[in-house]
Amino acid sequence: MFTNEYLEIVPDEIIIKAKESREFNVNFRPLIIAETSTDMVLKNPILGEFKYNLALKGVAPTTQRSLAFKCSLG
Repeated sequence: MFTNEYLEIVPDEIIIKAKESREFNVNFRPLIIAETSTDMVLKNPILGEFKYNLALKGVAPTTQRSLAFKCSLG
């Protein structure tokens, strides 16, 4: 769940079984060069809610590849 119209999470729903891992993409595609922030909440009926504040920055396009990172939840 998020409140920024330029933010897209694919897929929008993920089911993860115990001892499994999954990946998802968080895409920020603004129409102008700008900085903003938004809250993202990941929900699990057993573990609860995990709230993250995303600092988003729209920059001019370059020829370099995009940055990818992985992090664990919980």
